[in-house]
Amino acid sequence: MFELKPVEMTPRGSKLWMLRVRIIREPPEMQGRALTEAQIGRFLQHLSITANISASAHAAHASRSTVYARRKSDSDFRICWDDALEEALDALEAEARRRAFVGYDEYVTCKDGLIYDAEGNVVTQRRYSDSLMKLLLGACRPEGFRHRLSAESNGLDGKTSGPAIMNMMIGAPLLVAGKLSFHCPSR
Repeated sequence: MFELKPVEMTPRGSKLWMLRVRIIREPPEMQGRALTEAQIGRFLQHLSITANISASAHAAHASRSTVYARRKSDSDFRICWDDALEEALDALEAEARRRAFVGYDEYVTCKDGLIYDAEGNVVTQRRYSDSLMKLLLGACRPEGFRHRLSAESNGLDGKTSGPAIMNMMIGAPLLVAGKLSFHCPSR
């Protein structure tokens, strides 16, 4: 379970937040207990909204190990689990598309706080998420919109050049995470 807790106030009056992680152990009475139909329904409903297995198991008053064991042994439950997860991911994708293309309203602020118009309403500005748009384009059209690194072989003694090595070093964490593809141009 994650808990967000205000730690202290900064000189400007905003709160610094600290993320504390609490490990919640499964009580012995929850371990290895069979799931009831009501628990299965609550778990699947929560999973279809959150796409979070731990939170869904907690909402159903079941342990993670119990729901995973049920998934492994019950093919119908596995199919329902996959459907619920797909439903949640579809909703997440729809929200990403909305933020990228329709945008969202954000309050306009200055050093003194919110800015108001002549009628006393808070002024808002429409924002769009370029990073989400790039991510969606990369997923839908990978051939044209995925990030690519290229290595040149024109350095000393036929070795890779310095700028190409820098490109590879900068992209290495993304490459390892599977978020970046590596492309060497043909000679």
